[in-house]
Amino acid sequence: MSDNQILVDVVAIRETQKTTRGLFGRGSFGRPVVRRSESIVTPGNATTTMDTTGGTVLPGISGADDSFAYIPTTADFPFFFFGTNYGSGVAQGIYWNTNNVLGFGAGNSTISWNANTGIGVLCGNYDRRCDPNALYFPIQSTGNFRILRFQANFRNIYSSGSGNEGRMEVRLIRNIVSGDQYIEFRIFKGSGGANGGLITTAGYGATNNNWNITNGTTFQNTYGTTFLSTFPADNTSHVLSCDANGQNWVFTNTSYANI
Repeated sequence: MSDNQILVDVVAIRETQKTTRGLFGRGSFGRPVVRRSESIVTPGNATTTMDTTGGTVLPGISGADDSFAYIPTTADFPFFFFGTNYGSGVAQGIYWNTNNVLGFGAGNSTISWNANTGIGVLCGNYDRRCDPNALYFPIQSTGNFRILRFQANFRNIYSSGSGNEGRMEVRLIRNIVSGDQYIEFRIFKGSGGANGGLITTAGYGATNNNWNITNGTTFQNTYGTTFLSTFPADNTSHVLSCDANGQNWVFTNTSYANI
């Protein structure tokens, strides 16, 4: 082999090493480490038309007061919440409580949630009614992402008003490579006037935690006081994001998941 050929081979090897380091980085002892993916949380409001094409009505809660229904998942959609996988088709996984709670684990129909009522995300928790219905959609695969989408339609107050006073679309998203997770909320009818929203967050119960996250023991206070007195407005969106184990949740207002 000529000296020129040896020089060409050495250069090629070094370029390959640089490329590999650029993609994976180096951990302790020089081992390659795969970096976490870039966040898909993007500034701005994303809207929804509440298109029901392909949707399936969640059974047992249409028009119901103080009830819940599980949202089916499949084996290719793991979703962790405080260290437990509630996706992947498990029997007691992810559910919708008609008082506006996205719950995990054993179903709970409680009206006003305290930190130890159950495990979940309070999404404007109040004494509401699912009216006319809630729908879920087939899990979507987009590159490394798996997306579970559902829509919630509800009355502002269970005992008065009419159906579709409040409407929102929720997406649970997991990057199956990095493990990054997101819960995106798109409000169609909330407290604004664009689509006739009239939903209140009036501090129902003793906790005043209408928008919050609980691990079943402690409120995380992830939302702070952002929606303490006002439900999110029509045509707005926000995102909760966390690590692969469903820990360390972060709230980003006026944002959406760009996927």
